[in-house]
Amino acid sequence: MEICNLMGIKHGMVALTKIDMVDEDLLELALEDINDFIQGTFLEDKPIIPVSSITNEGLDEFVKTLETICSTLPERKYSAIFRLPVDRVFSMKGFGTVITGTLTSGSINVGNDIMVYPKKIVSKVRGIQVHSSGVDNAEAGTRTAINFQGLDKDSVSRGDILSTPDTLIESYMLDAHFHYLKSNAKPAKNRTRVRFHSGTSEILGYMILLDREELLPGDEAPVQFRLESPVCCIKDDRYVIR
Repeated sequence: MEICNLMGIKHGMVALTKIDMVDEDLLELALEDINDFIQGTFLEDKPIIPVSSITNEGLDEFVKTLETICSTLPERKYSAIFRLPVDRVFSMKGFGTVITGTLTSGSINVGNDIMVYPKKIVSKVRGIQVHSSGVDNAEAGTRTAINFQGLDKDSVSRGDILSTPDTLIESYMLDAHFHYLKSNAKPAKNRTRVRFHSGTSEILGYMILLDREELLPGDEAPVQFRLESPVCCIKDDRYVIR
């Protein structure tokens, strides 16, 4: 839940599953616990749908509610920069290398040239699938699988980013606004060792506090991350550190 809040997510619903395994009294207690848990989060006052995959109870309402939410979502902020963080890479006989991920911005067409960052390997898009259906174009917000011509599977790994050639710049240092969660038990010291998560990457590094020597739980501050491997981020990207 804290990660969802850090990512800036503002829309959603709650599915209360396996209701066939409890009586009405226990179901009511579970609903009360959920309402207490989501107070002060982006899910406060959002629908809570009790469902069972065994009896199918609540599934129609779940689908209807989900469709309503999806139909009222605001338009995604337009970006001309195509970016797809890699979460899986595999080979298919007769197709070659396939890369999957969630297309975070821009769009991609069959025949486009792409670059794998930060390694700067260039390849051409041979085919695109969105939710297992072949398409000529994929837009931001979709789960996307891209098939490439002549791209070695071992040259791409989870955490890499696909984008248009010569669009992104890799860096070992990032300046950021940092929110230290209230749930932390102790202050964060200057030069704290961290795991930096952006897109699908996880990179070790240090967090440099720019205006103080320690950060108390709940505080916010400007920081600089100094990483052991390069990343390709742009302004306003969300991130998480551990």
